[in-house]
Amino acid sequence: MVKFQDDELCIAIITYNRPTFIAEWLKCCYKDACDRNITISIFDSSSNTETQTVIENFKQEENYKIDYYKLDSETILGYKPMIPLLSLNKKFIWICGDSRRHNFAELDENVFPYINDEFEYILFLTNNRQKPQIYSYADLNKFINDCFISSTCIGFSIYRSSIFDYIKNDCSIEKKYDTLFKNNYGFGWLGYFYNAFSQGKYKAITCRVKTLDIFPKKKKQVWAKRFYECWIDNLCQVIDNIPDIYSKKNSVPRIVWDGLKLYSDQYCYLARKNGDLNTTTFSRYDKEGLLDRVTTHKTNIKFYANAPLALVEIKYTCSKIAKFAKRVVSKTIRIVKGEDDL
Repeated sequence: MVKFQDDELCIAIITYNRPTFIAEWLKCCYKDACDRNITISIFDSSSNTETQTVIENFKQEENYKIDYYKLDSETILGYKPMIPLLSLNKKFIWICGDSRRHNFAELDENVFPYINDEFEYILFLTNNRQKPQIYSYADLNKFINDCFISSTCIGFSIYRSSIFDYIKNDCSIEKKYDTLFKNNYGFGWLGYFYNAFSQGKYKAITCRVKTLDIFPKKKKQVWAKRFYECWIDNLCQVIDNIPDIYSKKNSVPRIVWDGLKLYSDQYCYLARKNGDLNTTTFSRYDKEGLLDRVTTHKTNIKFYANAPLALVEIKYTCSKIAKFAKRVVSKTIRIVKGEDDL
């Protein structure tokens, strides 16, 4: 088991109106964190007191120590990670969402050993199949091209807090970045981070670990509400305002879209159902050249934006049937080859 020094590592949990998620996270992870001398801070922007009550009851039952911070409920999602990164006096800060639990024994082996003086940024890559592996980055272009997708996930990044001294020590720089990124709903904190990271000869490292979601079905309903706003508008705005020292930064939007297949039937349908994709939004994205920046698969997006909802439902249903059939055929082939069991 890895044991940290006092104030060496803090888990900063970002949460909003999800008391059941926080309760489950504390149940699964609190003791493991404390055994390793990892402090826990919870930044709660809920519009009610339910999460605060859960935390207070948890602390009283076991006399546990948790630092609790109540944020304004109107705080923009994309800015929330910056609050602990700019305010906590800890050597390393793990920005953690409330929707994933962690296997700390696996972290002892594959992540925690790299929280040291050699690296400034430790990123978990979520891969449940490959064996754990690491990759160290010193080149900024390779770093942003390889890592941007995973860095968008709140919960998979551990930052050396001194990276942000560049911002904390100069009010004019902080104000500049606030103007650029504070209202970016999807990825505002990444604008601050990639700017700050470019200021020093910093090194990043990636580690592969398994993903363990808390209430995954409930989680999906939450993040889907402003889907294309985040992955088109917000994504392009962040890329436009990170330094040109990342000389290949303009390739990032397409890398993200291809990697996540954000043009697929699943995501187009999701955006249409949530009102985030329609004739008006598609027309604007297309006219402003944003779609051309993120993908070459405009035809599918155009159909889901403009077609009658009945046809959208039919196309999406057919895509699900085709996807299921493909999985059945693939599994059958593996069984015949003796590579899989029934």
